Amino acid sequence: RRNKARKMLRYAVRDDPPSKAMIVDNLRVFELLIKVCNTKIPKNQGNVVRMSRRFEELKRLRHTKVLIPIQSNLTAVLPANGRSQDNYNAFPSASVTILEFEDEIEVMPSKERPMKIKMMGSDGQRYLFLCKREERGDMRKNSRLMEFNTVVNRLLLNTPESRKRNLKL
Repeated sequence: RRNKARKMLRYAVRDDPPSKAMIVDNLRVFELLIKVCNTKIPKNQGNVVRMSRRFEELKRLRHTKVLIPIQSNLTAVLPANGRSQDNYNAFPSASVTILEFEDEIEVMPSKERPMKIKMMGSDGQRYLFLCKREERGDMRKNSRLMEFNTVVNRLLLNTPESRKRNLKL
């Protein structure tokens, strides 16, 4: 799977210059976030870390074109009638990109000590994300839970009462 993804990225980078810039930017942000995930913060260093001290390059990023991985950026909306439409936009809401990272990183007091980072989105909202190391298939479990949440949110959207009350996970 990894090799297929690399092959696809190589073709995109080679054949489409605008895609090249976007892919390079995204890969750089992903590498920096993986670095955050793989950093172990000892308990004696407290529960707050400064991004500007530990992860300077990530903190310096400003006004990126990298999408924040939120549900609205990741979920395509199909046409209500189920038919193909010219110029249909499957992502009707404006895409939210990373404006900047906040300096304070909260280190959670659990055994693995994952870190809570905060991003300011291009929509002016603050987004919280948990960065944690991959151990014993935890990320796969997290992925399955997110998929389940997506299904539940879609079901809630199908019910008029839940839509009216704006219910979602």
